[in-house]
Amino acid sequence: IALETMSDEDIDDALSTRYPRLLTIMQNDLCRNLLRLSTSPDLTILGLALRVIFNLFNSIKDHLKVQLEVFLTSVHLRTLSFSTPPNSANSNERVWSSSPERRELALESLLEFCREPMLMADLYLNYDCDINCTNLFETICVTLARVANPENESVDRSGNGGEGESDGQQSSDDDDGDDDAAVTQYQKPRLNILNRLALEGVLAVIDAIARRC
Repeated sequence: IALETMSDEDIDDALSTRYPRLLTIMQNDLCRNLLRLSTSPDLTILGLALRVIFNLFNSIKDHLKVQLEVFLTSVHLRTLSFSTPPNSANSNERVWSSSPERRELALESLLEFCREPMLMADLYLNYDCDINCTNLFETICVTLARVANPENESVDRSGNGGEGESDGQQSSDDDDGDDDAAVTQYQKPRLNILNRLALEGVLAVIDAIARRC
């Protein structure tokens, strides 16, 4: 509540001059425990942790450069990433690393970051332009674009696209018609809530760039 109600100037002044020990606690113990809570299987705990993370960095981001990089890469972007099943024989097989519910919470939190115009600009200046840091702005944009694509909602199992071509030539007309219908259906996937949230994030980033031009 304090992070949401106090202005950035009040918080910076209070922490930097009057409560330096509190700032140290927030930089270390608080962030470490938030990172631990973000791995909880309980969606309520995850949602609350993401809310605190956003309020924390939206208020005192100047004091938490390293911590912001860790949170965005280890929580938001990792939740929205693909992984290969451990027992999969196909190296091209991909599945989402987290459940749809966890991805939705991560997207909602990431969307809040994207809707802060100055924050996204700061990400590019302080991270992408720093050779010692991760390209956060670029990675966020690539991740949002990938999640916004509804074709990625289906598990990619197309590692052997060339196999079976000769069999297809010998199939019946009915089978060909079924295949054409399947291809048509695959080419026109419907947007779900995850695709829409990611698309809103992409548009928010574009809007932030346009406002600064």
